[in-house]
Amino acid sequence: MKCILHIGTEKTATTTLQSFLHLNRDKLAKKGFLFTKSAGLTNNFKLPVSSYNIDKRDDLTNICNIFTNEDLINFQKKIITDLKKEIAENKQPNIIFSSEHIQSRLTTQQEITRLKSILEKIGLYDISVVIYLRNPTEIATSLFSNCIINGHSIDLPPSPKDSYFNRICNHKNTLLKFEKVFGREHLIPKIFDRSEFKNGSIIEDFLDVLGMPLYGDFEIPNNQNTSLSPIGLELLRRINKQIPLFIDNRTNPLRGNIIAYFQKHFNNSKYVMPKYLFDEYQDAFKESNEWVRKRWFPSKESFFYTKEYENKTTLPLADNELDQTANLLANIWIDKQESIISLTKSHSSES
Repeated sequence: MKCILHIGTEKTATTTLQSFLHLNRDKLAKKGFLFTKSAGLTNNFKLPVSSYNIDKRDDLTNICNIFTNEDLINFQKKIITDLKKEIAENKQPNIIFSSEHIQSRLTTQQEITRLKSILEKIGLYDISVVIYLRNPTEIATSLFSNCIINGHSIDLPPSPKDSYFNRICNHKNTLLKFEKVFGREHLIPKIFDRSEFKNGSIIEDFLDVLGMPLYGDFEIPNNQNTSLSPIGLELLRRINKQIPLFIDNRTNPLRGNIIAYFQKHFNNSKYVMPKYLFDEYQDAFKESNEWVRKRWFPSKESFFYTKEYENKTTLPLADNELDQTANLLANIWIDKQESIISLTKSHSSES
């Protein structure tokens, strides 16, 4: 059996691709492709978690109720058992896995080696590793927006020396790590740029890797990620301090669906990082990008098309006015959520 292992990177429309695979799971099966459920229904994040070093803990292990070394060992055994059963029952010649956490969370050579061992234990030896590579300045900008949407309140994108941002942006290091384990001939790096996609579509581009055209009966998902405007990000960043995502390691019910509201009302423009940070990211990954270009895309004059820095955005409010506005919105939102929670509890007790 052939395995297509889509590993990211983050902020390269992975959610859109995974939604497509999920929506069309039955149609793909008819064409000989199994998009597994056992490793995660839409995002196969359980596969990288099962490859973690034994003492590793993060938000994904919390989601999987892994708190001890024994928990992780049992989790790994269950994933292998469940995948073996699912593959045997479906009898498809091609197996698809997709999770950006494979690239972003498997930080050591040992973990990547363990991933390959798990795939081999479930009978997969012909493995193609597909990875989309994006301009680091764009990745950092998008990651920063995602941090705010996920409840953080940092002022700016961190420097390119930040371990997490660096890991996702340093494509040379990523390719070398996966090449060492899977072999260069099994890597399929792709440039994340609409002009590089087949027919300008990330979905058609990925299907092309599978050797499959975009059939008319496939269901196409809506855009899965809506960017917030600079004013939206700045207000949400300040609100995050008053309505944090977690309280005592539990999801804060007062946040409700606040992100959906912000995405609906603050999506008219995109955040642009300050010029000095833009230059830092350009300089930090210049050597990495050139190495990738020479090794994987030698016919191209440059790995990424880089636009001239342009940021005409100015926030319409002064700093104290932003605080006042954020405080007002936070108080209104808290009052609304407390009323909803109270009504819900009242109805529950009556029933």
